[in-house]
Amino acid sequence: MANKPLHIIYAPTGLGKTNATISSLGQNMILLLPRHDIINEIIERILSCNTTIPIFRTSPVPVSAFAQIGVNVEELYKLCRYREIAVIAEENRHIPEIDEWLLNRKEAEKVPPEILIISTHHQLERMRRLYPDRKIIIDEDPVNIIWQTSTITKNALPEKSPFLDYENDKVIKSPQIATEDTRLIGLYISDFFYKDERAITFIKRANIDMQNCIILSATIDIQTYQKAFPSLTFTEISNVKSTGKLQQYFTATFSRTYCKKEFETVKAIERYYKKIPQITHYGFNPTNEYHLRNTEGIDIFKNNDLAIIGTSFPSPIRTQLIAATLGEIIDDTHMQYQQVRRPDGRAFKFYTYRNETLRMLHLGEIESVTMQAVGRARLLRFPNTVFLFSSYILPEAVLQNNFDFVFETDFSRLRRFIISIFRKIRTFILGVIRENIH
Repeated sequence: MANKPLHIIYAPTGLGKTNATISSLGQNMILLLPRHDIINEIIERILSCNTTIPIFRTSPVPVSAFAQIGVNVEELYKLCRYREIAVIAEENRHIPEIDEWLLNRKEAEKVPPEILIISTHHQLERMRRLYPDRKIIIDEDPVNIIWQTSTITKNALPEKSPFLDYENDKVIKSPQIATEDTRLIGLYISDFFYKDERAITFIKRANIDMQNCIILSATIDIQTYQKAFPSLTFTEISNVKSTGKLQQYFTATFSRTYCKKEFETVKAIERYYKKIPQITHYGFNPTNEYHLRNTEGIDIFKNNDLAIIGTSFPSPIRTQLIAATLGEIIDDTHMQYQQVRRPDGRAFKFYTYRNETLRMLHLGEIESVTMQAVGRARLLRFPNTVFLFSSYILPEAVLQNNFDFVFETDFSRLRRFIISIFRKIRTFILGVIRENIH
Protein backbone atom coordinates (compact mmCIF):
# COMPACT_ATOMS: atom_id res chain seq x y z
CA MET A 1 0.00 0.00 0.00
CA ALA A 2 1.32 3.42 -0.93
CA ASN A 3 1.74 5.62 2.12
CA LYS A 4 -0.87 8.35 2.39
CA PRO A 5 -0.88 11.16 4.95
CA LEU A 6 -3.34 11.25 7.81
CA HIS A 7 -6.81 12.02 6.46
CA ILE A 8 -9.64 13.45 8.57
CA ILE A 9 -13.28 13.20 7.57
CA TYR A 10 -15.12 15.94 9.43
CA ALA A 11 -18.88 15.42 9.21
CA PRO A 12 -21.90 16.14 11.44
CA THR A 13 -23.08 13.58 13.98
CA GLY A 14 -25.87 11.46 12.59
CA LEU A 15 -24.80 11.72 8.96
CA GLY A 16 -24.04 8.00 8.84
CA LYS A 17 -20.23 7.95 9.23
CA THR A 18 -20.26 4.65 11.11
CA ASN A 19 -22.54 2.93 8.59
CA ALA A 20 -20.36 4.20 5.74
CA THR A 21 -17.30 2.90 7.58
CA ILE A 22 -18.86 -0.54 8.08
CA SER A 23 -19.75 -0.80 4.39
CA SER A 24 -16.18 0.03 3.38
CA LEU A 25 -14.39 -2.39 5.73
CA GLY A 26 -12.25 -4.99 4.05
CA GLN A 27 -8.94 -6.78 4.05
CA ASN A 28 -5.79 -5.36 5.60
CA MET A 29 -7.74 -2.97 7.83
CA ILE A 30 -7.94 -2.09 11.52
CA LEU A 31 -10.96 -0.36 13.09
CA LEU A 32 -10.38 1.52 16.35
CA LEU A 33 -13.29 2.66 18.54
CA PRO A 34 -13.34 4.97 21.59
CA ARG A 35 -14.22 2.26 24.14
CA HIS A 36 -14.55 -1.52 24.45
CA ASP A 37 -18.26 -1.35 25.32
CA ILE A 38 -18.99 -0.11 21.78
CA ILE A 39 -17.26 -3.03 20.06
CA ASN A 40 -20.15 -5.51 20.52
CA GLU A 41 -22.62 -3.09 18.94
CA ILE A 42 -20.32 -2.46 15.96
CA ILE A 43 -19.72 -6.18 15.40
CA GLU A 44 -23.49 -6.78 15.43
CA ARG A 45 -23.94 -4.04 12.84
CA ILE A 46 -21.17 -5.52 10.68
CA LEU A 47 -22.76 -8.98 10.83
CA SER A 48 -26.22 -7.54 10.05
CA CYS A 49 -24.84 -6.29 6.74
CA ASN A 50 -24.42 -9.97 5.73
CA THR A 51 -20.72 -9.42 5.31
CA THR A 52 -18.48 -12.47 5.32
CA ILE A 53 -15.39 -10.67 6.58
CA PRO A 54 -13.85 -12.49 9.58
CA ILE A 55 -13.16 -10.41 12.70
CA PHE A 56 -10.54 -10.45 15.44
CA ARG A 57 -11.21 -8.29 18.49
CA THR A 58 -8.73 -7.39 21.21
CA SER A 59 -9.62 -7.97 24.84
CA PRO A 60 -9.75 -5.19 27.45
CA VAL A 61 -7.10 -5.09 30.14
CA PRO A 62 -8.57 -6.98 33.15
CA VAL A 63 -8.06 -4.07 35.54
CA SER A 64 -10.33 -5.59 38.22
CA ALA A 65 -8.41 -8.91 38.15
CA PHE A 66 -5.16 -7.02 38.79
CA ALA A 67 -6.86 -5.04 41.58
CA GLN A 68 -7.92 -8.27 43.34
CA ILE A 69 -4.24 -9.14 43.85
CA GLY A 70 -3.38 -5.61 44.96
CA VAL A 71 -1.87 -4.42 41.66
CA ASN A 72 -3.08 -1.11 40.24
CA VAL A 73 -2.50 -0.91 36.48
CA GLU A 74 -4.99 1.88 35.75
CA GLU A 75 -2.29 4.54 35.38
CA LEU A 76 -0.30 2.33 32.99
CA TYR A 77 -3.48 1.64 31.01
CA LYS A 78 -4.30 5.34 30.84
CA LEU A 79 -0.83 6.01 29.41
CA CYS A 80 -1.09 3.03 26.97
CA ARG A 81 1.90 1.33 28.60
CA TYR A 82 0.90 -2.18 27.51
CA ARG A 83 4.41 -3.60 27.61
CA GLU A 84 4.73 -2.80 31.31
CA ILE A 85 1.25 -4.23 31.97
CA ALA A 86 2.26 -7.42 30.12
CA VAL A 87 5.38 -7.81 32.29
CA ILE A 88 3.23 -7.63 35.43
CA ALA A 89 0.68 -9.99 33.85
CA GLU A 90 3.33 -12.65 33.12
CA GLU A 91 4.01 -12.87 36.85
CA ASN A 92 0.31 -13.49 37.52
CA ARG A 93 -0.73 -15.95 34.80
CA HIS A 94 -2.31 -18.21 37.41
CA ILE A 95 -5.30 -15.85 37.37
CA PRO A 96 -7.60 -16.98 34.50
CA GLU A 97 -8.66 -13.47 33.40
CA ILE A 98 -5.05 -12.31 33.19
CA ASP A 99 -3.95 -15.44 31.34
CA GLU A 100 -6.79 -15.01 28.81
CA TRP A 101 -5.76 -11.41 28.22
CA LEU A 102 -2.15 -12.44 27.59
CA LEU A 103 -3.26 -15.12 25.11
CA ASN A 104 -5.41 -12.59 23.25
CA ARG A 105 -2.51 -10.13 23.26
CA LYS A 106 -0.26 -12.78 21.71
CA GLU A 107 -2.87 -13.66 19.06
CA ALA A 108 -3.14 -9.96 18.12
CA GLU A 109 0.48 -10.04 16.94
CA LYS A 110 -0.19 -12.42 14.03
CA VAL A 111 -3.60 -11.67 12.56
CA PRO A 112 -3.75 -12.54 8.83
CA PRO A 113 -4.50 -9.62 6.46
CA GLU A 114 -7.89 -11.05 5.43
CA ILE A 115 -9.12 -10.71 9.03
CA LEU A 116 -10.43 -7.34 10.23
CA ILE A 117 -8.98 -6.24 13.59
CA ILE A 118 -11.30 -4.29 15.89
CA SER A 119 -9.84 -2.62 18.96
CA THR A 120 -9.87 0.71 20.83
CA HIS A 121 -8.04 4.04 20.58
CA HIS A 122 -5.73 2.85 23.36
CA GLN A 123 -4.24 0.29 20.98
CA LEU A 124 -3.42 2.82 18.24
CA GLU A 125 0.33 2.96 18.89
CA ARG A 126 0.66 -0.83 19.26
CA MET A 127 -1.45 -1.64 16.19
CA ARG A 128 0.58 0.73 14.04
CA ARG A 129 3.80 -0.85 15.30
CA LEU A 130 2.54 -4.41 14.65
CA TYR A 131 0.95 -3.63 11.29
CA PRO A 132 2.73 -0.68 9.64
CA ASP A 133 1.11 -1.32 6.24
CA ARG A 134 -2.52 -1.71 7.28
CA LYS A 135 -5.08 1.05 6.90
CA ILE A 136 -6.31 2.18 10.32
CA ILE A 137 -9.78 3.70 10.56
CA ILE A 138 -10.32 5.61 13.80
CA ASP A 139 -13.91 6.32 14.81
CA GLU A 140 -14.03 9.59 16.82
CA ASP A 141 -11.16 11.88 17.81
CA PRO A 142 -8.21 10.07 19.50
CA VAL A 143 -6.90 13.32 21.01
CA ASN A 144 -6.42 11.84 24.50
CA ILE A 145 -4.28 9.04 23.07
CA ILE A 146 -2.10 11.27 20.90
CA TRP A 147 -1.62 13.73 23.79
CA GLN A 148 -1.48 11.65 26.97
CA THR A 149 -1.59 13.69 30.17
CA SER A 150 -1.62 12.65 33.79
CA THR A 151 -0.87 13.98 37.27
CA ILE A 152 1.20 12.64 40.14
CA THR A 153 1.39 14.10 43.63
CA LYS A 154 4.80 15.31 44.77
CA ASN A 155 4.54 13.05 47.83
CA ALA A 156 4.63 10.01 45.53
CA LEU A 157 8.11 10.94 44.23
CA PRO A 158 11.38 9.81 45.82
CA GLU A 159 13.03 12.46 47.99
CA LYS A 160 15.89 12.94 45.56
CA SER A 161 13.82 12.97 42.39
CA PRO A 162 15.29 15.57 40.00
CA PHE A 163 11.77 16.69 39.10
CA LEU A 164 11.44 18.29 42.54
CA ASP A 165 14.34 20.66 41.85
CA TYR A 166 12.65 22.51 39.00
CA GLU A 167 10.86 25.84 39.31
CA ASN A 168 7.14 25.84 40.10
CA ASP A 169 4.34 27.10 37.84
CA LYS A 170 6.23 26.78 34.57
CA VAL A 171 6.16 24.38 31.63
CA ILE A 172 9.49 22.52 31.68
CA LYS A 173 11.03 20.14 29.14
CA SER A 174 11.33 16.75 30.80
CA PRO A 175 14.83 15.30 31.41
CA GLN A 176 13.42 11.83 30.44
CA ILE A 177 15.05 9.59 33.02
CA ALA A 178 14.97 5.78 32.87
CA THR A 179 13.08 4.05 35.68
CA GLU A 180 11.64 0.61 36.41
CA ASP A 181 9.12 1.98 38.89
CA THR A 182 5.76 1.56 37.11
CA ARG A 183 4.24 4.31 39.27
CA LEU A 184 6.71 6.86 37.92
CA ILE A 185 7.31 5.71 34.36
CA GLY A 186 4.74 8.08 32.85
CA LEU A 187 6.39 11.13 34.37
CA TYR A 188 9.94 9.99 33.72
CA ILE A 189 9.42 9.42 29.98
CA SER A 190 7.19 12.49 29.49
CA ASP A 191 7.96 15.27 27.02
CA PHE A 192 7.03 18.22 29.27
CA PHE A 193 5.75 18.77 32.79
CA TYR A 194 4.27 21.50 34.97
CA LYS A 195 4.92 21.53 38.73
CA ASP A 196 2.93 23.40 41.36
CA GLU A 197 2.90 23.26 45.16
CA ARG A 198 0.98 19.98 45.30
CA ALA A 199 1.53 17.94 42.16
CA ILE A 200 3.21 17.50 38.79
CA THR A 201 1.17 17.30 35.59
CA PHE A 202 2.95 15.82 32.60
CA ILE A 203 2.36 15.10 28.93
CA LYS A 204 3.63 12.62 26.38
CA ARG A 205 2.83 13.07 22.72
CA ALA A 206 2.54 9.59 21.30
CA ASN A 207 5.17 8.77 18.69
CA ILE A 208 2.80 7.26 16.13
CA ASP A 209 3.19 7.10 12.36
CA MET A 210 -0.25 8.39 11.30
CA GLN A 211 0.23 7.59 7.62
CA ASN A 212 -2.55 5.42 6.17
CA CYS A 213 -4.83 6.50 9.03
CA ILE A 214 -8.32 7.94 8.63
CA ILE A 215 -10.10 9.71 11.49
CA LEU A 216 -13.88 10.11 11.28
CA SER A 217 -15.22 12.74 13.68
CA ALA A 218 -17.93 15.35 14.04
CA THR A 219 -16.07 17.26 16.72
CA ILE A 220 -12.34 17.08 16.00
CA ASP A 221 -10.31 20.30 16.27
CA ILE A 222 -8.90 20.52 12.75
CA GLN A 223 -6.59 23.46 13.55
CA THR A 224 -4.75 21.57 16.29
CA TYR A 225 -4.27 18.52 14.09
CA GLN A 226 -3.02 20.66 11.20
CA LYS A 227 -0.42 22.13 13.53
CA ALA A 228 0.61 18.66 14.75
CA PHE A 229 0.46 16.91 11.35
CA PRO A 230 1.21 19.54 8.66
CA SER A 231 0.81 17.08 5.77
CA LEU A 232 -2.67 15.89 6.73
CA THR A 233 -5.59 16.16 4.35
CA PHE A 234 -9.20 16.52 5.33
CA THR A 235 -12.69 16.37 3.92
CA GLU A 236 -15.32 18.57 5.53
CA ILE A 237 -18.98 17.79 4.95
CA SER A 238 -20.94 20.91 5.86
CA ASN A 239 -24.11 22.78 4.92
CA VAL A 240 -26.20 19.79 6.00
CA LYS A 241 -29.57 20.89 7.32
CA SER A 242 -30.63 19.46 10.67
CA THR A 243 -34.07 17.99 11.27
CA GLY A 244 -33.92 18.94 14.96
CA LYS A 245 -33.24 22.22 16.74
CA LEU A 246 -30.50 23.52 19.05
CA GLN A 247 -31.81 26.11 21.52
CA GLN A 248 -29.03 27.81 23.47
CA TYR A 249 -29.15 29.93 26.64
CA PHE A 250 -25.82 31.77 26.60
CA THR A 251 -26.06 34.63 29.14
CA ALA A 252 -24.20 32.73 31.90
CA THR A 253 -20.94 30.77 31.62
CA PHE A 254 -22.26 27.54 33.21
CA SER A 255 -18.65 26.66 33.94
CA ARG A 256 -17.99 24.20 36.77
CA THR A 257 -17.27 27.15 39.10
CA TYR A 258 -20.50 28.93 38.09
CA CYS A 259 -22.55 25.75 38.59
CA LYS A 260 -21.10 25.28 42.08
CA LYS A 261 -21.73 28.91 43.02
CA GLU A 262 -25.21 29.05 41.43
CA PHE A 263 -26.24 25.62 42.63
CA GLU A 264 -29.93 26.53 43.00
CA THR A 265 -30.03 27.81 39.41
CA VAL A 266 -28.66 24.52 38.13
CA LYS A 267 -31.16 22.59 40.27
CA ALA A 268 -34.00 24.71 38.91
CA ILE A 269 -32.93 23.87 35.34
CA GLU A 270 -32.69 20.18 36.21
CA ARG A 271 -36.19 20.24 37.74
CA TYR A 272 -37.64 22.06 34.73
CA TYR A 273 -36.22 19.45 32.32
CA LYS A 274 -36.73 16.46 34.64
CA LYS A 275 -38.71 14.53 31.99
CA ILE A 276 -35.85 14.45 29.46
CA PRO A 277 -32.24 13.16 29.67
CA GLN A 278 -29.63 15.58 31.00
CA ILE A 279 -25.86 15.90 30.63
CA THR A 280 -23.84 18.15 32.90
CA HIS A 281 -20.44 18.38 34.65
CA TYR A 282 -18.93 15.28 36.21
CA GLY A 283 -20.17 14.70 39.76
CA PHE A 284 -23.13 17.12 39.59
CA ASN A 285 -25.73 14.45 38.90
CA PRO A 286 -24.76 11.21 40.71
CA THR A 287 -27.65 9.26 39.12
CA ASN A 288 -26.32 9.91 35.61
CA GLU A 289 -23.25 7.92 34.51
CA TYR A 290 -22.69 10.28 31.58
CA HIS A 291 -21.14 13.71 31.86
CA LEU A 292 -19.78 16.38 29.50
CA ARG A 293 -16.45 14.62 29.03
CA ASN A 294 -17.88 11.13 28.72
CA THR A 295 -20.29 11.12 25.78
CA GLU A 296 -18.31 9.64 22.87
CA GLY A 297 -20.16 6.88 21.05
CA ILE A 298 -23.29 7.07 23.24
CA ASP A 299 -26.39 6.29 21.20
CA ILE A 300 -29.09 5.96 23.88
CA PHE A 301 -30.22 9.60 23.65
CA LYS A 302 -31.04 9.60 19.94
CA ASN A 303 -34.62 10.55 19.09
CA ASN A 304 -34.92 12.29 22.48
CA ASP A 305 -35.00 15.90 23.56
CA LEU A 306 -31.90 16.58 25.64
CA ALA A 307 -30.81 19.18 28.21
CA ILE A 308 -27.09 20.02 28.42
CA ILE A 309 -25.99 22.18 31.34
CA GLY A 310 -22.41 23.36 31.34
CA THR A 311 -19.37 24.74 29.55
CA SER A 312 -16.50 22.32 30.12
CA PHE A 313 -13.37 24.47 30.29
CA PRO A 314 -10.18 22.44 29.71
CA SER A 315 -7.39 22.37 32.24
CA PRO A 316 -5.17 25.42 31.64
CA ILE A 317 -2.12 23.29 32.49
CA ARG A 318 -3.05 20.68 29.87
CA THR A 319 -3.60 23.44 27.31
CA GLN A 320 -0.13 24.86 27.95
CA LEU A 321 1.45 21.39 27.83
CA ILE A 322 -0.15 20.56 24.47
CA ALA A 323 1.15 23.89 23.12
CA ALA A 324 4.62 22.86 24.26
CA THR A 325 4.43 19.58 22.28
CA LEU A 326 3.54 21.70 19.25
CA GLY A 327 6.78 23.64 19.70
CA GLU A 328 5.60 26.62 21.76
CA ILE A 329 6.42 27.13 25.45
CA ILE A 330 4.33 30.22 26.11
CA ASP A 331 4.91 32.68 28.95
CA ASP A 332 1.85 34.82 28.25
CA THR A 333 -0.94 32.73 29.81
CA HIS A 334 -3.19 35.71 30.57
CA MET A 335 -6.91 35.18 29.97
CA GLN A 336 -9.55 37.84 29.36
CA TYR A 337 -13.03 38.44 28.00
CA GLN A 338 -12.66 39.19 24.32
CA GLN A 339 -14.48 38.88 21.06
CA VAL A 340 -13.84 35.58 19.31
CA ARG A 341 -14.93 34.73 15.82
CA ARG A 342 -16.01 31.31 14.64
CA PRO A 343 -14.97 29.98 11.20
CA ASP A 344 -18.60 30.49 10.10
CA GLY A 345 -18.26 34.22 10.86
CA ARG A 346 -20.34 34.33 14.04
CA ALA A 347 -18.67 36.48 16.72
CA PHE A 348 -19.30 36.53 20.47
CA LYS A 349 -17.62 37.47 23.76
CA PHE A 350 -15.83 34.72 25.62
CA TYR A 351 -13.25 34.30 28.40
CA THR A 352 -10.13 32.85 26.81
CA TYR A 353 -6.40 33.28 26.27
CA ARG A 354 -4.75 36.35 24.81
CA ASN A 355 -2.10 34.19 23.11
CA GLU A 356 -3.24 32.93 19.70
CA THR A 357 -2.03 29.32 20.06
CA LEU A 358 -3.43 28.86 23.56
CA ARG A 359 -6.70 30.45 22.42
CA MET A 360 -6.91 28.04 19.48
CA LEU A 361 -6.38 25.00 21.75
CA HIS A 362 -8.71 26.33 24.44
CA LEU A 363 -11.66 27.15 22.18
CA GLY A 364 -11.10 24.04 20.06
CA GLU A 365 -11.42 21.71 23.04
CA ILE A 366 -14.49 23.50 24.44
CA GLU A 367 -16.24 23.28 21.08
CA SER A 368 -15.29 19.64 20.64
CA VAL A 369 -16.64 18.59 24.05
CA THR A 370 -19.84 20.64 23.70
CA MET A 371 -20.61 19.45 20.17
CA GLN A 372 -19.96 15.86 21.22
CA ALA A 373 -22.65 16.18 23.90
CA VAL A 374 -25.12 17.93 21.58
CA GLY A 375 -24.53 15.23 18.97
CA ARG A 376 -25.99 12.55 21.24
CA ALA A 377 -29.51 13.71 20.26
CA ARG A 378 -28.76 13.07 16.57
CA LEU A 379 -30.40 16.33 15.48
CA LEU A 380 -29.47 15.69 11.89
CA ARG A 381 -31.86 12.76 11.63
CA PHE A 382 -34.42 13.27 14.39
CA PRO A 383 -36.79 16.22 15.09
CA ASN A 384 -35.56 16.66 18.64
CA THR A 385 -34.65 19.80 20.56
CA VAL A 386 -31.42 20.18 22.53
CA PHE A 387 -31.59 22.81 25.28
CA LEU A 388 -28.00 23.97 25.77
CA PHE A 389 -26.96 26.13 28.73
CA SER A 390 -23.49 27.40 27.84
CA SER A 391 -21.79 30.69 26.98
CA TYR A 392 -19.81 29.06 24.16
CA ILE A 393 -22.01 29.67 21.13
CA LEU A 394 -22.34 26.82 18.66
CA PRO A 395 -23.21 27.07 14.96
CA GLU A 396 -26.91 26.80 14.07
CA ALA A 397 -27.90 27.57 17.68
CA VAL A 398 -31.09 29.57 18.20
CA LEU A 399 -29.96 32.00 20.89
CA GLN A 400 -32.09 32.82 23.93
CA ASN A 401 -31.23 35.64 26.35
CA ASN A 402 -33.36 34.65 29.29
CA PHE A 403 -33.92 31.43 31.22
CA ASP A 404 -35.97 32.83 34.13
CA PHE A 405 -38.80 30.50 33.16
CA VAL A 406 -37.03 27.61 34.94
CA PHE A 407 -37.73 29.27 38.29
CA GLU A 408 -41.50 29.20 37.81
CA THR A 409 -43.56 26.92 40.03
CA ASP A 410 -45.97 24.37 38.63
CA PHE A 411 -48.84 26.68 39.62
CA SER A 412 -47.35 29.71 37.83
CA ARG A 413 -46.71 27.64 34.70
CA LEU A 414 -50.32 26.44 34.75
CA ARG A 415 -51.52 30.00 35.25
CA ARG A 416 -49.42 31.21 32.30
CA PHE A 417 -50.75 28.36 30.14
CA ILE A 418 -54.38 29.20 30.99
CA ILE A 419 -53.80 32.90 30.25
CA SER A 420 -52.27 32.04 26.86
CA ILE A 421 -55.29 29.85 26.01
CA PHE A 422 -57.66 32.61 27.12
CA ARG A 423 -55.83 35.14 24.89
CA LYS A 424 -56.06 32.83 21.89
CA ILE A 425 -59.80 32.32 22.46
CA ARG A 426 -60.32 36.07 22.85
CA THR A 427 -58.41 36.75 19.63
CA PHE A 428 -60.51 34.16 17.81
CA ILE A 429 -63.81 35.61 19.09
CA LEU A 430 -62.78 39.18 18.22
CA GLY A 431 -61.88 38.01 14.75
CA VAL A 432 -65.30 36.40 14.27
CA ILE A 433 -67.05 39.57 15.51
CA ARG A 434 -65.07 41.79 13.10
CA GLU A 435 -65.96 39.52 10.16
CA ASN A 436 -69.67 39.68 11.03
CA ILE A 437 -69.62 43.48 11.40
CA HIS A 438 -68.07 43.91 7.94
